[in-house]
Amino acid sequence: MRNGFEEPGDVQDIRLVVDTIPTLAWSAGRDGSADFFNQRWLDYTGLSAEQALGSGWQVAIHPEDLLRILETYREALNSVEPYEVEGRFRRSDGEYRWFLFRGSPLRDRSGKVAKWYGTNIDLEERKRAEDALRASECFLLQAQRLTRTCSWRHELLSDKVTVSPEGLLMYGIEPEDDASSAGFYFKRMHPKDRPEVEQAYAAALLRKTDFKADFRIVRPDGTIINTRSIGHPILDERGDVAEFVGASIDVTEHHRAEQALRRSEAYLAEAQRLAKTGSWAYNPAAERAIYWSDEMLRIFGLDPQRSNPPDREEFLRLVHPEDRDRFNERIDKAFREKADFVLDYRIVLTDGTVKHIHGIGHPVLDETGNIVEYVRHGTWTPDAGDAGRQAPRARCSPVHHAIISDYYAVYRVDKWQRRSKHTELDF
Repeated sequence: MRNGFEEPGDVQDIRLVVDTIPTLAWSAGRDGSADFFNQRWLDYTGLSAEQALGSGWQVAIHPEDLLRILETYREALNSVEPYEVEGRFRRSDGEYRWFLFRGSPLRDRSGKVAKWYGTNIDLEERKRAEDALRASECFLLQAQRLTRTCSWRHELLSDKVTVSPEGLLMYGIEPEDDASSAGFYFKRMHPKDRPEVEQAYAAALLRKTDFKADFRIVRPDGTIINTRSIGHPILDERGDVAEFVGASIDVTEHHRAEQALRRSEAYLAEAQRLAKTGSWAYNPAAERAIYWSDEMLRIFGLDPQRSNPPDREEFLRLVHPEDRDRFNERIDKAFREKADFVLDYRIVLTDGTVKHIHGIGHPVLDETGNIVEYVRHGTWTPDAGDAGRQAPRARCSPVHHAIISDYYAVYRVDKWQRRSKHTELDF
C-alpha cells in the first residue's frame, strides 16, 4: 500500500508521475472521503497517508476557514459540479498560507460519479500582492480625498471615461447620471471655459502631447468649482493615442485665497497711494532691493509699469547730496547692529524736484540671527517745511517683505497734510 491504497505494478509509473508533478494532488471517493494524496501533499502538510485519509486532512485547514470550505465541498458533492474555494492551509512547520482548493468529479460510463480529483495551489504570494494593491489603492483614495484630487481615464475608441470616487464629488455626479462619456464632463464646465478646454484637449490629442487646463466646473446645484487638470496620452503599438490618463485637482480654496490676496494687495496699494507711503525690502548681503511697492516707485519718480527697483548705487544717486553721508552712516550702523532705524532725508528727482522722505526700517533675522532682509517704508511729506520737525515713530512688522499698518500709514500722512494746511492746529 502507498499513499492510501495498494498499487499494482502497472500503476506504479502513474503514481510516480502524480508524485512528481509540481502541485499538491488528491482524490476522493464518490462520497467525498479522501482516499489518496500525492507525495508532495504529504510532504507539505507533514501528515502521513493514514492521518490524512477520510476526513483527516481537515486538520491542515485553518479553523476560521474550515466550515466555509466544507460547505463549498458539500455543495459540489450534491450538485456534482466542479468547485474552487480559497482558504488557509497549514504547512509542516505550522505556518498557514493561502491556497486555492479545486475539485472536479470523474463520471463512469453510466454518468454516475466514480471519483473526485483535486489540487491545492499556493496563492500566498498572489494574496500578498493583492493585499498590497488594496492597501495602495486605499492610501491613494485617502490621499485624493485629502488633496481633493481625482484621477481619470478616457478611452478614445469607445469614448468611455472613468473617474475615481473623488471625481464623482468634484463634478457633482449622482448615481442616475450617465457619466461614461467625455461629453458629460465638458457639459459640466463653465460655458466661458468650455471652448478653450475643448480646443486644448483636441490639440493634445492631435499632437499626442500632454494636456493642461484650468477651468471651472458648474455643479447641478450651481456651485462653482475651480479645477486644474492634467493628462498624458497613452499610445498603442501603431503610435496612435489609445487613451488619455490624468488627474484633476480642486483648487477652489486656492483660487479664493488668491482673490483675497489680490484684494488685500489692491487695498494696500490704494492706501499707500492715498497716504503717499511706499514700502520696500532690501537684502544687505546681496546689496540689492528685493521689492518696491508701486507707490514707492512713484515717490521716487519711477514708472511702476516700466521700472525695476533701483540698486543701492542708483538709490544713493537720488538721495540729496547733503543727506547722502548721513544716510549711509545711519543705514550701515543699522545693518551692523541688526537694529531698527528711523531716518529723515531728501531725494532729488531727475527733473530737480526735491522730496522729503521719512523712512522706517526693520531687520528680518533667520534662526541663526543673521539678517535675511530689511523691510521698510518711506513716506513722502508733501510740505517741505515739515521736514525738519520730528515725525512720530512707527513700527514695521517683519511679516513677509513689508507689511505695515495700513491705518497708521494713512493716518500719519493725513496728519502731516492737515498740519501743513492748518498750521494753527497742534497735533
